[in-house]
Amino acid sequence: MTHKIELIAILIAALTICTLLPHDTALAGEEFDRRTVKIGQFVYNPLFTVSGKGVALEVIAAAYKAVGITPEFRILPLLRAKQYLIDGTVDIFGAGGTTNFSPEEQKTHGIGTGNYFNYVLALAYYRPQLLQEQVARLEGFAELDDLRGMTFGSTEIYPGNEMLQNAGLRPIEYAVGSRDILYQQLQMLQGGRFDTTQMSMLGGLIMIQDRFSKSAADFGLTKPFVAEPLTRFYNKNNPKSVYFNQQCEEGMELIMRGGRESVYFRILESYWGKNNVPAYILQNDFKEFGVETLDLSKALSYERDENGKILNLEK
Repeated sequence: MTHKIELIAILIAALTICTLLPHDTALAGEEFDRRTVKIGQFVYNPLFTVSGKGVALEVIAAAYKAVGITPEFRILPLLRAKQYLIDGTVDIFGAGGTTNFSPEEQKTHGIGTGNYFNYVLALAYYRPQLLQEQVARLEGFAELDDLRGMTFGSTEIYPGNEMLQNAGLRPIEYAVGSRDILYQQLQMLQGGRFDTTQMSMLGGLIMIQDRFSKSAADFGLTKPFVAEPLTRFYNKNNPKSVYFNQQCEEGMELIMRGGRESVYFRILESYWGKNNVPAYILQNDFKEFGVETLDLSKALSYERDENGKILNLEK
């Protein structure tokens, strides 16, 4: 009987110690490969391309490499990338808009977030499908309310849907059925599916020049109407995901050291142009290195590779 009592006392003490162990200690005991991170990512040129390149993925890769981790990007449809983060098939959802996981989804699945920089949304339109009066409104609006009554393509990947609806624009919902979302949007504009649609300003211009060169003059992009954080998602219920998010945070701090001469800022310049990174895409202390007004003609005068990266930045 004495031995049984002693055994029970030992078990209770052991359980008490395990309960009091801090989270980091439990995390340190997890067995997984800490040298390679699996990142799920959907395609959205030039932020993240079908070949696993692009300005956002360059920033992510540089952050992980700064802390000795090799990133493995898996290019996936949006919904599959979300599910793979939830079920642990991937460790990190690389980058997307703040609405890619709704507040309800974040709460239900324990999804956490981190940011890289802001991305800027403008409204794209196709002149041959619009009345002259509609084109004039898009080109000269002061407030979004000036576009009241026009239709816009609505999908969950963009954060501006509610803002546009509140301004009186009418949503026409569509499913993201293409691996190249920008190309799909511009095709639907050409076909008259809706009057306008929101998209990344730089991405839209590069896509129009690259894939719609014969009709490029018929497309238009408005001034920016929103700047949103480009967001990393991780699963707080998955120790691997938590660990690799922490490592990305540390890597971001490292590549941002040096201000204008940092690895981080040089990557941004390699897509926007020398001394042409807009202040509105930058966060915190980096805003001082950005320009207040983007020189779009300069940004689009560069020769670029298939991923939108500038080939000769010094010209």
